[in-house]
Amino acid sequence: MKKLYMLLCLWLLVPAVAPAQPLTLDEAVRRAIDRNPGLQALRETTGSEQSNVGVQKARRFGEVLLNGGLVHNSDEVLVRPMTKDLLQNGFAGLPFDDTSGYWSLVYRLPLYTGGALTENARAARSGMEAKKNELAAAVAAVTYQVAEAYIGLLSVQDQTHAWHTYRKALKTLEENIRFGLENGKYARVDLLKVRYEIKNVDLKLEMLKTQEVTGTASLMALMGESEKGSPPMELQPVPFEERAVKLPDIDTLVRKALENRNDLKSARRQAEAQEIKVKVARADRYPQINLDARLDGADGFNVGYDDQYWAVSANLSVPLLDFGRRRHAVRRALHQASAARKRVTEVELRVRREVRSAVANVQLAEQAVENNRAALDLAAEVSRIEQLKYDNGRGNIDDLLRARAQYKLSEAELVKARYDLLVALKNLKKTIEGEL
Repeated sequence: MKKLYMLLCLWLLVPAVAPAQPLTLDEAVRRAIDRNPGLQALRETTGSEQSNVGVQKARRFGEVLLNGGLVHNSDEVLVRPMTKDLLQNGFAGLPFDDTSGYWSLVYRLPLYTGGALTENARAARSGMEAKKNELAAAVAAVTYQVAEAYIGLLSVQDQTHAWHTYRKALKTLEENIRFGLENGKYARVDLLKVRYEIKNVDLKLEMLKTQEVTGTASLMALMGESEKGSPPMELQPVPFEERAVKLPDIDTLVRKALENRNDLKSARRQAEAQEIKVKVARADRYPQINLDARLDGADGFNVGYDDQYWAVSANLSVPLLDFGRRRHAVRRALHQASAARKRVTEVELRVRREVRSAVANVQLAEQAVENNRAALDLAAEVSRIEQLKYDNGRGNIDDLLRARAQYKLSEAELVKARYDLLVALKNLKKTIEGEL
């Protein structure tokens, strides 16, 4: 009694562990978007492009530099530039020293760069927007890949369940035949044929088990998780499309894809950035004007001299001869801009092709569902008739097993076809990056 009381106390003290909830498709997508290494790398790249925008904007305001150092000469030299005021006391009063220190505070401001600073900032913004669009396109692609893997794994699990049901039915049939052997109703060969069919079902189940392991590994990899030692995944079922999907016309879908597709937006932004870089390359040919404002300090250590002075200067730099460097830079930028425009055309053509292919896949998947549903109804009727014939001694075991096998095959094919339709619809939504 004392032991029972202690066990009861321990049971009350141990917190109840909630059963693991099935993984939903939305949760799988969320994990993949949060943890997928490829998306994480793209986020870092996008952050880098955003920082580059700040870099290019800041260049307009110049920079402040602080320079300083110590100098020891073999002879005594002036520690600062000579001025009229210094000569008032004669040469003897000039600050000559062989050891001195200096410092300077310089503010350098670009006044005219031929538009290079403005265009570089514009190119940086276009590059940042291109990376954002690329990230959005990658998110859409990963979302579809997760949905495809998730639905594929669901399909395998449902097919496995169907084949297990068939195996259970075969085991029941095996028991019935064994009982019939004792009464002389069935021949021993019937029992052997049923056992042979059970072996075939076991082989099919092993194949499905391998597919489930592979599908689980694929899904977990997309979610950025390790599949080592992971148990079979419990998935939340996804609702089927019970009615035929009424799709918009193909031109509407193509137009929507051309408006929504982020990879196309990214290509256009990249083309825009390359066009701007042509202007940047051309701006390098123009004169450059910079404003320098500086405050200098000089110290002569041996003569005890310490002074500060300032200067403001506007500096003009005119490129005269660069042996063709700037000309080749412009040509290079022009080639890159032309290549970027051609990539936009390439992406547009690919988008149109993918939309038409996705629509065709949905239509084929819908037809496959209808065909397999009709085939299942027919197989069910054949199986029912063969069972009646066999029970009444007018049929043979081969016909019955073939009918039952065909029924289970039709059932599994219907399950697969319905999931294939879900995948095809997900693919179409991913292709237009929007709802139907």
